[in-house]
Amino acid sequence: MCATNHSIPRVWNQNIPMKEMRIPAAVKKEAAKTADSKSIAWLVYLQEHEGTLLARVFAAKKHRAPRDYGSSRPKYELKLLETMRELIGDNWMITRNIWNNPCGGWCCWFPEEYQIADCDWRTIPTDQRPGVYMRLVNPEAVAKSERFKYCGWRPDTGVPLCSYLNAWLENPGVEYFGKLGLIPKKSLVKKATKDGNFRKWLRTLTPEQRRDANIYGPHATLTAYKLRCEIKNAYNQELDHRQRQNRMRYYAAPIMKWHTAERIEEYLTNERSGHEQSIGASYRDYIDACVYLGLDLKDTKVVFPRDFDRMHDLRIDQMHSQKAKEDRKQRRQLCQDFKKAAEAVKRFEQKTAAFCIIIPTAPADLVREGTALNHCVGRMGYDKKMAEGRDFIAFLRKAENIRAPFVTLEYNLKDKRLQQCYGDHDSRPEAAAQAFAEAWAETVTQILKEEERERRRAEADAAAEEERQRIARKEATA
Repeated sequence: MCATNHSIPRVWNQNIPMKEMRIPAAVKKEAAKTADSKSIAWLVYLQEHEGTLLARVFAAKKHRAPRDYGSSRPKYELKLLETMRELIGDNWMITRNIWNNPCGGWCCWFPEEYQIADCDWRTIPTDQRPGVYMRLVNPEAVAKSERFKYCGWRPDTGVPLCSYLNAWLENPGVEYFGKLGLIPKKSLVKKATKDGNFRKWLRTLTPEQRRDANIYGPHATLTAYKLRCEIKNAYNQELDHRQRQNRMRYYAAPIMKWHTAERIEEYLTNERSGHEQSIGASYRDYIDACVYLGLDLKDTKVVFPRDFDRMHDLRIDQMHSQKAKEDRKQRRQLCQDFKKAAEAVKRFEQKTAAFCIIIPTAPADLVREGTALNHCVGRMGYDKKMAEGRDFIAFLRKAENIRAPFVTLEYNLKDKRLQQCYGDHDSRPEAAAQAFAEAWAETVTQILKEEERERRRAEADAAAEEERQRIARKEATA
């Protein structure tokens, strides 16, 4: 029934009988009357089991049989299969692993030939019981049961039996709801326990209103009691409120913690009266600007300005000005970090008779290099990577013309290897330049590895010296 529970290979509660049982004659008779070829008919049969009731659920459907050539009407045969078992008062139920869920609806398929065995059953929690309407075949079993004969449930009310009996076992007070024909939801039971006027109001409901309470749920019922209106109207109001919240959340999500969706919609409606188009998108930009500027969103003067057009332009300009300041500050810091990182690897510059290696000292050097060679070193965050010390960029130039961009190198400091080596339009450099770049990268790798070994030896010596001093201090105080 549920894909997440079908993987459970055993029954958690051994109180539920696993043994195959005969299909009762009452079930066969009811299935023959109610089943059709278009949908599944669900039937529940109750029987006594160890002092409680065992609910056996059957799925029935009529399948078209092969047509005889001498007959003009198609023949149908009844398929009847037990699919679930639930022990009233237990949190687990068992089901056969023959469920599927096409188009979001519950249904049951009947294989041509299936072997009935204990391993066909799987365990699921009772709160994952499928939401299908089930017809009770023998409602008189409830009144005959010693345990449930005073539960207050009536078959003509439409209250789901299994969930009602489980709720009654937890709280016998739900008998009040059973007699009224109401589904005993926890919020309604809690309200009825504390509020006597709510119990009186429930008794005044007509059968149609009680049916609406079961259909539209406890929240609509409580709202109808609070507002003294029809349950269906309360549900429609709740639905409108949720839809309005979803619409307003698109425009003004940051302020919905302090201001209602109705208030926001009222403001947008009034402001829209003087505009040809909706101001929703502009209002969203305005709220984003207020958030960026750190303004108090609880203040109605901030979120609902009188002159929206003027305040919108003002806040947007303030946001852009502040962003420009922050960008300049970040750029200044980036240049400082870049320069510091360049000085740390400046020692890897090299010059020979044919080629030389130059380390850039500013992000602007990367931009000029990328523009001249038509590749992305001036973009794509290479300046940030170098400033953070993850990689560093080096320029390979010809010794005869050291100022002309030729090949750009990227060395990975984490992996200690040459990561990229490209010339104009991301082309591979000539063989001599490639060999020079690889030899230079090998030299850099050896230097970095030797420095790392020296650092580790120094750290080990420092730790040993610290341990020696600690032991000396301990012996001195002993």
